[in-house]
Amino acid sequence: MSAVRVNTLGPLQITAGTTLTVAAGKQRAVLAVLLLYAGRVVPLHRIVDELWEQAPRTAVSLVRQYVFHLRRILEPAKAAGLEIHTLAGGYQLSLPAAAGDADEFHRLVLLGRRQVTEGRPAEARLTADRALALWRGPAFADVPAGPLIAAERERLDEARLGLQELAATADMRSGDVTGAVGRLRALVIEHPLRENLHEALVLALLTAGRRTDAMIAYRRARATLLGELGLEPGAGLRRLERAIRDDDVSRFRLPAQPAACRWPAGCAPSCRYAG
Repeated sequence: MSAVRVNTLGPLQITAGTTLTVAAGKQRAVLAVLLLYAGRVVPLHRIVDELWEQAPRTAVSLVRQYVFHLRRILEPAKAAGLEIHTLAGGYQLSLPAAAGDADEFHRLVLLGRRQVTEGRPAEARLTADRALALWRGPAFADVPAGPLIAAERERLDEARLGLQELAATADMRSGDVTGAVGRLRALVIEHPLRENLHEALVLALLTAGRRTDAMIAYRRARATLLGELGLEPGAGLRRLERAIRDDDVSRFRLPAQPAACRWPAGCAPSCRYAG
């Protein structure tokens, strides 16, 4: 009997000795919702609301058809513990614990945070890189996103961003400031309106003794925030600018862990499919 693997950090992928292909978008959406609530009954109306903004009169019948086809597709995984049950008012997906990449990601996030706070930055870097390597694209990349999937995708993306910040902190704490700068430059390009990322990049450059580059990064951050949001930099960036002008980094301490690295409240329970 082959173990079940559920991968959601990218296109939805189910394997049980072989890849179980769910080709239809609506069926993938139903499966994704059941995964989010694995072990709990999902009412029919919740599935309907996820699939359609304006549900057709045949919505309930269509959902039942989708579940029928999903059961046939997932039959090879039944012996390994993956099964859809019909219960009063809806459906429940049973799934072995720790069966998915999101579960592994969550475990590694917690481990990496602990390693940083315990003063083991080199180990935290390796842990973070292992976790980030699990991602094959946006979470649930090929699933039509209703409100539930969209919210879950956002939570996972926030956790991924937080781990990338933690990896940069671990780089700096282990002496690899160049690695931290590289990570943070990429993050600033991807998330130009995140002031905390600009702040982390300026601090990394200043810590590396690259005052000119730090000032350039500060000015770019200020121009972006003013141009896009109409806002001046916050207190953190302003303090860094003064430190650049004074050539004084001594007052700044690296954070034990980035604030954004904390797993969003309620995410772990909602990610039951991830163990």
